[in-house]
Amino acid sequence: LLARILERVGGKPYGDVIRETVLDPLGMADTAHEELGVVYPRLARGYQPGPGVGERAPAAYVAPDVKIGGGSLIASATDLVRFARALDTGDLIPAALADSLLGAGPVRDLSGRAPGFNAVVMRNRSRDWTVVVLSNSYAVTANSLAPALLGLLGSGAAALPDLTPAPSGLDWSGAYAWRPPFDNTFTL
Repeated sequence: LLARILERVGGKPYGDVIRETVLDPLGMADTAHEELGVVYPRLARGYQPGPGVGERAPAAYVAPDVKIGGGSLIASATDLVRFARALDTGDLIPAALADSLLGAGPVRDLSGRAPGFNAVVMRNRSRDWTVVVLSNSYAVTANSLAPALLGLLGSGAAALPDLTPAPSGLDWSGAYAWRPPFDNTFTL
């Protein structure tokens, strides 16, 4: 409904309104309103759990014109960091308005889903740290992984959630570390 209101008030299609009022002013060049018939070469394929244990299947396709304003944006992690920061700096809307709409706490959690995709953006506002977890599967625990990673950055004492191995057969287990200036490590 809000997308249609923006179209009427702006006198343009939703994608144009969003591009002109949000994406271009914030320098979000890798974000777009998905349009029917446009090929996005870097767009990942979305997956959902398959019929068998540990299997996956392509997610059901939902045409962009059906999800306008509710899952119709495609974005890069870098652009999502820009967006999260803009909510704090007042570059998008007044910071006080963002606080009243999204909460004024020290950590802001923004997330969204569409069939086969999950995006979580968590921002430690006092330290200007943002963690973005993008997943092209409903089965991946992005909602658990993002706060754990933000906790690791902040204290080094957060526990990672239990993760189901990727059905691709690749083994991602091992110890990982951020290089200086960070000294936190985690193990999968």
